[in-house]
Amino acid sequence: MDEIKRLVEATGSYSKWALQQRKSYIEQRLSQDIELRNRYDKWIGHIAKDIEEAHIQGQLQSYVDNLDHHLQEYTKILDDDLTKFLDQQFVVAVSTGSTIHSQYFIDAVNRSGIKKITQTQIKRAVFRMNERSVQAMWNRQNHGLFLSDRIWKNSENAANKVGLIISESLADGVHPTEIAKMIQGYVRNGKSTLVIDYPNMMDRIGNLPQDLSYEALRLARTETAAAHSDGMIAAASINPGYEGVQWLLSPSHPVRDICDHYAEQDLYGLGAGVYRKGQEPIFPPHPNCLCTLVPRMEDIDRLIMRLKEWEEDPSKHPDIEELFQKELNTNNQNQRDGITLETELLPGTLNNTIEFNDEKLLNYALDKTHRIGKDKAVAFEKALGYTKSNYLELRNNVLRNLKRTKAEFTGEDQYGQRYKVLMRLKGPNGKEADVMTAWIVDSNTERTRLVSIYVK
Repeated sequence: MDEIKRLVEATGSYSKWALQQRKSYIEQRLSQDIELRNRYDKWIGHIAKDIEEAHIQGQLQSYVDNLDHHLQEYTKILDDDLTKFLDQQFVVAVSTGSTIHSQYFIDAVNRSGIKKITQTQIKRAVFRMNERSVQAMWNRQNHGLFLSDRIWKNSENAANKVGLIISESLADGVHPTEIAKMIQGYVRNGKSTLVIDYPNMMDRIGNLPQDLSYEALRLARTETAAAHSDGMIAAASINPGYEGVQWLLSPSHPVRDICDHYAEQDLYGLGAGVYRKGQEPIFPPHPNCLCTLVPRMEDIDRLIMRLKEWEEDPSKHPDIEELFQKELNTNNQNQRDGITLETELLPGTLNNTIEFNDEKLLNYALDKTHRIGKDKAVAFEKALGYTKSNYLELRNNVLRNLKRTKAEFTGEDQYGQRYKVLMRLKGPNGKEADVMTAWIVDSNTERTRLVSIYVK
């Protein structure tokens, strides 16, 4: 109750939207843990089934001889599943974080009665911001590793730990059916039962995590919190009433740490834990943080007055005019603009800004009415399940795999250096296919631009 009271006091006239935002975020966090554990349970069930089938078919020795290969397959299965899961979580978290800005701004516009700005313009602008925020999550680095690298490392570690249990159990003469039950019990209940039932084997294995899915849970919680915060701050750029944020300390906080520092310091004379626009602290400061970062906005009646004055004379409020021209004016802004990314195309090969124009997908590779591109569109839908309706999933899938797939140099002309990247993608229909992408490093801009994409 104390947390709710502090949230209401901090947000005042827009507290109903702040409370809704917080409720949605907490619900996501709770369901996220359950869903992620279910995914690990499904994954280990797949491995257990492989072991039992190998035994039944008399191919157990072959399975053991090729265990390293199987572990690589299990790593990829878990990596693909966790990547898709986190992408979905980012979309939800970013949207939850940004919604308060659209609700506040739309309410002010409706009450002001102005005609120059519409609900549709605001919603489109927030949608664009959300897309950029989700993609930015995949392009952040932590200790030199992209998020996709960290997910792969986590998946590889989990597969290797399971592989260690399998190999040591077989060495001890444990029956394959019992091994299948053992690894499922480990993922579901932790290593405690293994320590009791197989003490000698556990001594040999040594350092085995108590909870195999814990690192993935921690990663998901931390990155989802970051996505929620980044979505809120990014969407603030389309809210002329946004002034900054306030850090509210979580009540579940028995030990003092950096969160107390952020919640107590008053750097700008605005009150404890309040930070000006453009000076927002990085959030979350540590894994599993449950503190709240809430936006601070000007009194909505004052914004309503400013909106009315701006419509009569844009020069009176240049901040609103700049926002309108940059983000809301439909004559200046295409709803389906492309995306520019600061990322490394290939480790050790290229290090350029990547330009991914969505029109390449929407009006060509996924367009069944395009004279030339229609065959590509049919192939994408049949092979992977990609259509115009889920083009963002294809774009994100390509960009994720781009960082860990080798590029082949194909030549240079007056326009720049050309490369092709063949990547194995898994689509929303659960199928896999090879997709060829072609890129050019523009000789004038030094930016890497997508020029072609099709199912191989």
